[in-house]
Amino acid sequence: MVFVLGATIFGAWLWLRHQEGAALPALIQHLPGQNAALGFASIEALRQNGMLKPDAAPSAREPEYEAFIRKSGFNWEQDLDSIVWSFTADARFFFVTGRFDWTRLQEFVKEEGGECRDEFCTIGGSQPDRQISFFPWRSNVMALAVSEDRYAADRLRLDYRHGITPPQAPFWLHLTGTALKDADPLAPGLKGFLRLLERTQHATIYLVPKDDTFSLELRAQCADSDVASALGADFAKLTEWLNQLLKIEKQEPDDAEFASVLATGKFTASGTMVVGSWPVSRNFLLSLISNE
Repeated sequence: MVFVLGATIFGAWLWLRHQEGAALPALIQHLPGQNAALGFASIEALRQNGMLKPDAAPSAREPEYEAFIRKSGFNWEQDLDSIVWSFTADARFFFVTGRFDWTRLQEFVKEEGGECRDEFCTIGGSQPDRQISFFPWRSNVMALAVSEDRYAADRLRLDYRHGITPPQAPFWLHLTGTALKDADPLAPGLKGFLRLLERTQHATIYLVPKDDTFSLELRAQCADSDVASALGADFAKLTEWLNQLLKIEKQEPDDAEFASVLATGKFTASGTMVVGSWPVSRNFLLSLISNE
């Protein structure tokens, strides 16, 4: 699971120069969308923009990761192109696009005590409730799931048809209010924003490139205009509170700090929609990557 977790973290801050094409909407239709958090990120864009060095020193990696690379032949820093996921209450589902040596992957699973039958592989994770299952969706796409159900990846064969249209962006998250209730982020100020989003019917957050800087954009759909108006005002109040907190702590604005980024948010309500925007610097994206 190291490459999956790494892809989720790193891929959240990418600049996509090449459109993903029709494959992405087709894959999304096979991901559970009800009461779920759906997301997409492109690793290929990270490499193209110089934010990921494929020759990173092996000594900086975990030994388990080195063993995975050596035995499976898969190194996400070089072989992973993009990832789209759906997090539900009972499982984590992924479609991973890249270059796979399926024979070596199956050998790795068997060496680690798992099993593969008709290309469908299962292996135990780091905890009993994290059973990993995967199979080749196409030669360059892996269908993967992590769940108590060791055969959860088979659910990706279903067609959910939830009608989600992905934005043309290098990174996006599509969230429902109910999917946010169990979220417990550690970043200062982020928890308050997510709690406000629980009042929406659904919300999409996506990354937009602007010259050498970026912008995180929010589109939140509310039940009616009154809810949207109140929500926009509460977002503005929370942003002001965060600015005051930074002043009390006598912190100088730092475009590489999460709290400083959140403190720059601007929000407006129009009809049943709340629109928000946070300027994001390249320094902030690079700081996230370097910290990991």
